[in-house]
Amino acid sequence: MSKIWIIVKRDMYTYFTDFYGAGFRTVYLLLQLLVFGYILGKVVPPTIPAGMTYLQFFAIGSVVISLFGASYTIGRDLYLDRESGFLNYMLSLPISRKDIVLGRSLGGAIRSLLHMLILYGIALVIVPSTLFDALSCVALLFVFSFGLCGLGILLATSINQETRWRLVSSFLQLVLVRSSTAMYPAVAMPIWLQVGTRLNPLSSAADSIRSISFNSMVNTPLESVIIVLLFAILMGFAGCILYSKKVEGGAVE
Repeated sequence: MSKIWIIVKRDMYTYFTDFYGAGFRTVYLLLQLLVFGYILGKVVPPTIPAGMTYLQFFAIGSVVISLFGASYTIGRDLYLDRESGFLNYMLSLPISRKDIVLGRSLGGAIRSLLHMLILYGIALVIVPSTLFDALSCVALLFVFSFGLCGLGILLATSINQETRWRLVSSFLQLVLVRSSTAMYPAVAMPIWLQVGTRLNPLSSAADSIRSISFNSMVNTPLESVIIVLLFAILMGFAGCILYSKKVEGGAVE
C-alpha cells in the first residue's frame, strides 16, 4: 500500500503544480452550467422526471461530465511519462505493474474529485441535499472516477501514438457524453438512442446521483449503481492486465 501511495502523492503534486488545464475545464463547465443550463431551463418543456427543472437536471449532469473529462484524460499523463522517461524510472523500481496502475487510478480519481468540487458545490445549491446524500454521491463519484481512469489507461496502453489516442478519445468522449442522460433526459431522445443510453455508464452515474440527491425513483437507483460498480471493476481489472502485458519485459517505446 505504501508503494501505491507514493504514486498517488506524485499525481497530487502534478495536479497542484499544473493546474491550468484543470482550471480551464472547470471554468468552461461552470459557464456552460450558468449560461447553457439557465437558458435552456427557460425553454425546455417540463417533461423531466421527478419534477426537476432543466437547470437542476443539468447541474447534476455537469458534475458527471466534469468528472469524466478529468478522469478519462489520465491517459495523456501516460504519454508524458513515456516521453519524460518517468515510466522507465518507475519500472526500474521494485513496484509491480499492478501497483502502478492502481496508484495512477487512485491518484486520478482523487484529482478528479478535487476538480469537480466547485461544480458539485454549485449543484448542491441548486439541488439541496442532506449531508448523508451528498457524501453518498461523492463516494459513488469516486468509484466511477476510478473506472474512468482505468478506461483512460486502457486506451493509452492500447494506442502507441498520442495523436491517434487524441482522435479516438475525442470521438469516444463525444459518443459517451452526447448519448448519455448527463445533458438531457432519455424522454427527449429517439427510441433507438434510448437503447444505447441505458448501457452508457455516464447515464448510470448521472441517474444515480440524481436519484440520491432527490431521494426519488428518477431511474432504478439500484440498477444504475450496480452498472457504475461493475464498470469500475471491469475497467480497473482490464487496465491492470493490459498495462502489465504491455510493459512487461522492458522499457516502453
